[in-house]
Amino acid sequence: MNLKNIRPYITFALFVFLIGFTTFLTEVFQTPKTSVKELIENIQLFRKEELSRLQTIILVNKNGNFQFEKNQTNELSPWLMSAPEQRTANAKVFEKLLNSLATSKIKKSFPSDDNNLENFSLKNPTTTLEFINDLNKKTKVTLGLQNSIDKSLFVKVENLPDIYQVDSFDIDLTSLQLSDLIESNLFALDKQVLSAIQIYNGVKNTNTLVVNIVKNPSEIKGWRLSEKELASEDKIFHFIEKLSNLKSHDVLELANDAQRKKASALLQSPKWIVTLEDLNKNIITYTVSNIFTEFPNYETKGESYFIVKISNQENFYLFKKESMDVFDITKDNFVL
Repeated sequence: MNLKNIRPYITFALFVFLIGFTTFLTEVFQTPKTSVKELIENIQLFRKEELSRLQTIILVNKNGNFQFEKNQTNELSPWLMSAPEQRTANAKVFEKLLNSLATSKIKKSFPSDDNNLENFSLKNPTTTLEFINDLNKKTKVTLGLQNSIDKSLFVKVENLPDIYQVDSFDIDLTSLQLSDLIESNLFALDKQVLSAIQIYNGVKNTNTLVVNIVKNPSEIKGWRLSEKELASEDKIFHFIEKLSNLKSHDVLELANDAQRKKASALLQSPKWIVTLEDLNKNIITYTVSNIFTEFPNYETKGESYFIVKISNQENFYLFKKESMDVFDITKDNFVL
């Protein structure tokens, strides 16, 4: 068989191969709206370095609008609710939220057209998150349909062209309400960032200082009560745990002059003052009043209470008398 006779067959075979190879390349490299490279680069919804720069978080859901501000240096109380009330934010909720944002990965992307926005419950959303970083850059994230079968969530990030299907968050932001978002535990703090504790029996001065515990430098480790007295970390953390277990009876939002006058008088002559300091030398002060049985425009029913004022909050917290026992300590309670 000469070359002239088989040339048509060779041409046809090359044509079929070319069509097949082109189809293969199209299937491998074609991704609607988002290239493979872009999808890989954005496989994580948010990078940790982006989250570390957040200054403000605004959550809007069916239960209201909630705004939080970060104190960039105070590790004892890093997040505060600024609206609708000024309160310490629930540390566990924020830990879950920030961890979810840092670990949630993109599964798929979809064109952001009207049909997809409608189908994924993003057209009239009930839940949004808005982030503002330290450079005042704003990013709005809309949360849509949650798929319980594959544990995924559909989100739309402002200024990005697509809808993303991502790993579900560890927390249901849609149902959170005020009571979930505020810290009911007034003494909630990360023990690992604690560097010093001072406890005063009365007004804050050298004569009333009962306990002064300081963490040693990292190369020495441990804690000390003085140059010659070592402190027990187990006893320190046990005390912190007892503080953390205290639950306030009520929150006093002082509405009139009589209430403010009474609170001011109680706190000017306190029973205890506790100061906690973090590794960055930031201090939170807890001022504990003496016991009282009457308070203006508040029904005590003859029971005994005391109030606690926290230096970085406006509210006053009401405790029953029995909780006062936690503060009744001496230096001996911490000796190694």
